[in-house]
Amino acid sequence: MRYRLLFSYRQLIFCIFCFAVTSGYSKDLNPAFNKVFLPGEVTIIEIFMDENDKQILINPKDLYADIYYPADFHYKNSKLDTTVYNVGIRLRGKTARGSKKKPFKIDFKEYGGEQFLKLKKLNLKPNTNDPSQLREYLTTLIYRKMNVPVARANYTELYINGEYMGVYLNVENIDDEFVDRRYDNEDGNLYKCVYGTTLQLSNDAYDNKLFELKTNEDVNDRRNLVNFINLLNDFRVTNWYDQMNAIFDVDNFLKQLAVEAMTGHWDGYTYNINNYYLYENPATGKIVYIPYDMDNTWGI
Repeated sequence: MRYRLLFSYRQLIFCIFCFAVTSGYSKDLNPAFNKVFLPGEVTIIEIFMDENDKQILINPKDLYADIYYPADFHYKNSKLDTTVYNVGIRLRGKTARGSKKKPFKIDFKEYGGEQFLKLKKLNLKPNTNDPSQLREYLTTLIYRKMNVPVARANYTELYINGEYMGVYLNVENIDDEFVDRRYDNEDGNLYKCVYGTTLQLSNDAYDNKLFELKTNEDVNDRRNLVNFINLLNDFRVTNWYDQMNAIFDVDNFLKQLAVEAMTGHWDGYTYNINNYYLYENPATGKIVYIPYDMDNTWGI
């Protein structure tokens, strides 16, 4: 056992990182950047809404009400100049809601509208704790390089009723369309896992406050998740790794763990038990770990 004591945590992470870098990829998992998520330039998003609604939106009595307000959405860059009418806009996130520069979610279907170039929603992140505006974007690029499923993002200037709100990171929403673009299916259960979702036996897989089901809500069959949690916590099982690898994408998790460690992402699963999704990919029968909200990185 002595060699294990001499093998430091940093050496372990370095080895995982090297394994992830040198393990070949069959194909790019994440879709290419497109004219919505256009790299290399700052787009412009203009929101037009009732002025009273705007004031309630940016100065709410209840920060966590999640109330959508009707608005029109104009998107402009060198490849696009288009308006989507009657969208919904609300506050998003947790701690950032209390800052002066608010985070927003745009829902193109909230009031019965159509998707915006195959997107149901967009997340406008203010990066209030990151003056450089670089940390999350750089981390997403590294995840892409490592072939870990991650949201696309680009920079935008946001205006609401003509008022300049600042520079935001425009982030792809993780939903059924997100997994379909990466796995060519959207039939599996997609769970959003928040602070406190430890994956220990004390977690009730049917507790929607921990495992918020984003797909197949009407069916609500969580047997695969229950099986995963039970196996994850039972090392007495014979051939535990083989059985775990059969139901969980271990290689994907090791790669994201390496990125999480190298970027100092303390607000993910391994430290703060926060900010991740789980997707039950029916094509492989495996649960996939999907990271998100990587602004607490690079020394934050």
